[in-house]
Amino acid sequence: MAIYVPWLADAARLTGYPVVELAGWRERGHGGMTSVEGVVCHHTAGPKTGEYPSLAVVRDGRAGLAGPLANFGLGRSGTVYVNAAGTAWHAGASAWAGMTDLNSRFLGIEAEDDGDGVWTAAQLDAYPRLCAALCHYMRRDASRVCAHRECATPAGRKPDPTGIDMGAFRARVGQLLANPLQLIPRGAPLEDNMPTAREIADAILDTPITRQGDLLPPGPKTTTTLRNEIAYMTNESYRVANVAGQVAELARLVHAGGVDPAVVQAAVTAALGGGLDITGTAVPKKT
Repeated sequence: MAIYVPWLADAARLTGYPVVELAGWRERGHGGMTSVEGVVCHHTAGPKTGEYPSLAVVRDGRAGLAGPLANFGLGRSGTVYVNAAGTAWHAGASAWAGMTDLNSRFLGIEAEDDGDGVWTAAQLDAYPRLCAALCHYMRRDASRVCAHRECATPAGRKPDPTGIDMGAFRARVGQLLANPLQLIPRGAPLEDNMPTAREIADAILDTPITRQGDLLPPGPKTTTTLRNEIAYMTNESYRVANVAGQVAELARLVHAGGVDPAVVQAAVTAALGGGLDITGTAVPKKT
């Protein structure tokens, strides 16, 4: 049975990165695939600059090798280019996971890189996300993701994708697949050096703001921080007398600064453990 894979764009969108569906991708291919069993990762060996200058070659082919040459392209911005739902000539003589001639069984991704192994941060994040999304759709695990250099036969025939440690890459794919709908989309926690929720809360709470002094009567403008405002508002002796007014003042300050009250509420909860609700407070419109 020949398969033209219909879900390629849907899987790509799961990454959270921009997706470009190239005209005709649903019918493009050297016939349909015989099965959908895994992913082969490549680099284009194209120009040193540009978002995806290899698009025409990957789509249309080159002298001696007709396109499509991959099912997907991956630009330097992390943008995913959906190119072909059918068989693409990307793997050549190849073997992985007990299968041979992977062109008609494995999806190919040609990521833009000139072969020097210097990848953009967006590519290093998007590449495993795309592989994980594809494995999620095909119900395969991270062991079905390989580099062209790993599957090409005879061994040593291909170098790509240069500069990517495939052991670590597969580990990342496996991590994403552990909870795909939560972890694959961009914005999920990444490496250990990513900021924690508390660090984000601290950054928001320590943002300088200007307030009008006490509400009654209006005092002089002073510079403070959201953290200080919240501490002032939650002081036990003041809370009983004027908590409603102070909550309204914080909501006004947040609105005037163009900050989503829900974001500040999350920061407040993370830093102080809850007990203060600003999200439901009526906030005057900007004038």
